[in-house]
Amino acid sequence: MKRLDRYHGMVVSKYFTSITDFVAFQQVSEKFNNNLSMFHFNPFPLNLATIKYFPNIETLNVWNDYEETFGNVIPVFYDISTLARQKENKQNSLTSNNQQKIDFFKIVVWYPVNFRLANKHNKTYTNFEFKNVVYTSTDSLLCGYKNINILNPKITSFEDGCFTNSQMSRFEIPNNVTSIGVSCFSKCVNLKEIYLSENINYLPNRCFSTCQSLSIIKIPKRVTSLGECCFDSCVNLSSISLHDNLLLIKMNCFMKCASLVEITIPSKITKLYDSTFSNCCKLINVTFKGNTIKLFGNCCFENCENLVDFNFPDSLIHLGDSCFSGCTLLTNASIPTNLISIGKYCFFHCFAIQKLVIPKSVKSIGESAFNFCKKLDLLQIESGVETLSKNCFGGCLSLTSVKLPEGLKEIGCNCFQGCSFLEEIDIPQSVTKIGEQCFANCFKLVEITFPQSVQIIENACFFNCKLLSKFDIPEGVKSVGTNVFCGCENITEIEIPKGVTSLGNYCFYNCNNLLSVTLHEGLLSIGEMCFKNCDKLVTIVLPKSVTARGNMCGKPPKQCRVSRKTLSWYFWSIKIGKYRDHVRNIKKSSFQFFS
Repeated sequence: MKRLDRYHGMVVSKYFTSITDFVAFQQVSEKFNNNLSMFHFNPFPLNLATIKYFPNIETLNVWNDYEETFGNVIPVFYDISTLARQKENKQNSLTSNNQQKIDFFKIVVWYPVNFRLANKHNKTYTNFEFKNVVYTSTDSLLCGYKNINILNPKITSFEDGCFTNSQMSRFEIPNNVTSIGVSCFSKCVNLKEIYLSENINYLPNRCFSTCQSLSIIKIPKRVTSLGECCFDSCVNLSSISLHDNLLLIKMNCFMKCASLVEITIPSKITKLYDSTFSNCCKLINVTFKGNTIKLFGNCCFENCENLVDFNFPDSLIHLGDSCFSGCTLLTNASIPTNLISIGKYCFFHCFAIQKLVIPKSVKSIGESAFNFCKKLDLLQIESGVETLSKNCFGGCLSLTSVKLPEGLKEIGCNCFQGCSFLEEIDIPQSVTKIGEQCFANCFKLVEITFPQSVQIIENACFFNCKLLSKFDIPEGVKSVGTNVFCGCENITEIEIPKGVTSLGNYCFYNCNNLLSVTLHEGLLSIGEMCFKNCDKLVTIVLPKSVTARGNMCGKPPKQCRVSRKTLSWYFWSIKIGKYRDHVRNIKKSSFQFFS
């Protein structure tokens, strides 16, 4: 169509939003001069000034409760705020100005009104049509929930909490309903079956939360989003079908669905939010229709105790904190090759995982990510990871051998703590920092080589490594922390390099097979009880550079050469003469180790 005729001009103009547009349109061509007279309804809100432009109007459309009604009373209010606004604008109406009422063949009300007042008004005024009737919690209380479609076929929505705590066991939402409110059916503990309107496009937050008996529900194809906690604690829901039009599943959506056995994630879902399926303790099978999901949120599958085999989508790039924490039967954790980050406690207490390959795409692994994976006996970390965070593999009791990749820069605190069967570990030269208690309680660790780039051996790094027999402290180390070799019963000799300036408290405490210690000039301090209970220590040479004073051991070694400067504190000796006027008693055995 190259030109608009009179009729199609009218069709186009009904989308105009002001009288100015209509006046301008009529001036385009003479054939549109009578365009306004063709309208039998108002296409936008009218007032006293604009209604005269529509001489043949028969149907009045009212879109908002504050609009002019030309003397026609609409005593239907959805809530108190609406009522207050209507009262405020009453002075602008025809009735307030004592003008003559204009009668219309039909008045169509488009704004929300509640069910009871709409019904009451229709019994008095037959020319009213309400397009947006809301069934409220008060309506539900007074009118019930049975035969709701017969009550009023114009009901288009259910209010927030409309049927909360109702005793219904079965419910069917009529197709004229297009939306339901937050917590609409929450805590309907007897509800077993519900059939949703095919015209609903969104299930809001807590919609069916704690419907403990719910077992049958079908999600309409128009629904694109499931709200937060939508099916939270629906403990009897064993299966649910999600169609391909679904775009969004929000956090906690299926949390504590204790009977849910399997779920298929539609192809358009790109993210699973926090705790989506947490505590679904019977969940066995999770299927992904497409490779579109990029992220699993925190606690997404937490405590899914029966989840055994999990096929990760290749598109996944992030696993959130505690994502699979407590999945005690999970055996397969094949990390996808595009994954970039693994969150804190991600696989915490996944006791059954035996094999783990971390691909080179992974750049960060969070704190305690694989803590207490007790059956993990094969660990392969490809180059790409720069930091192993705190407690990352702590308590992995079955690990016997670990090779860390080149490019790794930092091993966090407690990273391999409690790996009691770990016998060997290969640390690359790229590592510059190894955290506190990193290998504490690795009882079977025999030998380990630190890279030359490490400058500090942190506190309790080899605490209680009972079989550790040899350790060469790198030349670049400047400080050895507290309890570093405490309880390393198999170490027989140790040489502290020239660059070391301090030995921490209890550094070699309970190294009861230690025979020889070599200290070099440059050492400034030796901590409290550094060599306590080193009962077999035969030879030790203390350099003159030592100035800091602490009680190094319970009793001195058999051969010990010290400077005059060191003598007075190393053997706990004091200059009695200086304090003789104050000494009242010298206990037995006070000098038992002195010749």
